[in-house]
Amino acid sequence: MSRKLGFIPLSLLVLAACGDGATDPTDSSPTLNADVANAVADGVGEDVATMRELNFGLRTGGMFFPIGHVAGANCPWNSATGWHECAARDAGPLTIERQYAYYNAAGTAQEAFDDEQTASIRVKRVVDGSIDRDTDRGSISGTVHHDRDLTVSGLQGAETKRTWNGTGHSEIEHTRVNDDNGSRSYEITADITVADVVVPHPRNEDRDPWPLSGTITTHVVGSVTRGEETRTFERTVVITFDGTQYAKAVVNGTGGSGEFTIDLANRRLGHRP
Repeated sequence: MSRKLGFIPLSLLVLAACGDGATDPTDSSPTLNADVANAVADGVGEDVATMRELNFGLRTGGMFFPIGHVAGANCPWNSATGWHECAARDAGPLTIERQYAYYNAAGTAQEAFDDEQTASIRVKRVVDGSIDRDTDRGSISGTVHHDRDLTVSGLQGAETKRTWNGTGHSEIEHTRVNDDNGSRSYEITADITVADVVVPHPRNEDRDPWPLSGTITTHVVGSVTRGEETRTFERTVVITFDGTQYAKAVVNGTGGSGEFTIDLANRRLGHRP
């Protein structure tokens, strides 16, 4: 799987910050906290989509979309490395690269998934792309790079849930223009830790449920430019899952903290119905 060097932009599905009355994204601004939570929401949405898509793929005879024989043809097994190496796939303005490997309980790579013998699956994913869109509060243009290395365990036998762990990195560049709080641009790098995210394994459902528990923690370092002024900032964002489409995001930093709701389906800040 290729790994591009330097600052690699990619898509960012981020809506304008919630109207919190703040107009200056300084290090203590609620607007900055909301912007960071929104930026993190895109990568978290990609991670959760991978978890649910794998559930669906295993249940229907493939790994990822497309499923079945087409998926197998697009992700041939490399016996020398133990990885299924997938052809790059375009999804609108995004390019997605994946590779995955099956392992038994002893950690030996397997060519094919076995309900009784496969203990874990390791998935590497790289997503690159860009967006330029209007929102109900303004417009957003941006580029993003997401790089993940995730492992799902608890696969042997008649399991009812699966557990995900792993790490990742994101590089984000986006510009928000003409929203309620004015125009500002960001450059962000983020290091991600996925810890004990539990996803149910339904056997008779068309759609897979959302993660039941666990966290995705993101350490964010970045800069925000408004007009002629650029400020740097640092934040830690902890996403906690509860089995619904909406996860809690707590943003902490020296300049202030905030709590938000992430809409996992739409990969942005949202509100519980």
